[in-house]
Amino acid sequence: MIAGACVKLLSTYVLVGIPDINIMGTPIGTLLCYLTVTVLNTYFLIKYVKVKLDFKGMFLRPLAAGIVCAASAFVAYNGFVLLLGSEKLSTVLGIMVAALVYVVLIFKLKAITEEDLEIIPKGGKILKIMKKIKLI
Repeated sequence: MIAGACVKLLSTYVLVGIPDINIMGTPIGTLLCYLTVTVLNTYFLIKYVKVKLDFKGMFLRPLAAGIVCAASAFVAYNGFVLLLGSEKLSTVLGIMVAALVYVVLIFKLKAITEEDLEIIPKGGKILKIMKKIKLI
């Protein structure tokens, strides 16, 4: 976590100082922070705990769902702006569409499995609902 915090502080400081990037350097720094923490934690889990990780299931499937989610938010927002003319309402509706797309995709791509749901609190109830609406 300390390494991630250092990366965040340094990258944010440098990026915010670049006029073309300016305030957008802050979320980039946050992304780099979490990326650093994730990579280091994964490395140490593999090295010292000898955990066998399913990279496809842990990283690629959620990444694919996230990319499609972002694209759907962009398309939905722009479509709603054209249709409704309201940027505020279009933002809310675009977020709702993106959230729905993401939830559907994490189950359809099996980024979250039945076993994953069973180990979280109220997971059995969520699993029942997901099966009822045929997401699992």
